[in-house]
Amino acid sequence: MQLWVKVVPKSKAFSVNVSGSEVTVRLTEEPDRNKANIELVKGLGRMLGKDVQILRGATSRKKLLLIDGEEKEVLDALSAK
Repeated sequence: MQLWVKVVPKSKAFSVNVSGSEVTVRLTEEPDRNKANIELVKGLGRMLGKDVQILRGATSRKKLLLIDGEEKEVLDALSAK
C-alpha cells in the first residue's frame, strides 16, 4: 500500500500518531545525511514487521511510503502503537 506521512525530525522519541487520515511520525534523528529517512524506514519496518520504502519526498517532510501489506492491516497496526 502507499501511505503519505508527515515527519517531524529531532523529536525526543520515535512515535507515530494517526489522526483521521493523517499520519505523523516523530523521529529522533536530524535530517542530515539521510539519517531521518533511515530511521523512518527502519523504525516503521520494525513496528509493522513489513518492508517500507520511500517513493517520494526524500528531502521533504511529507513523504510517500510504499509499505508491504494491506491498507486496513497497516493503519490498524499504526493506530495501535
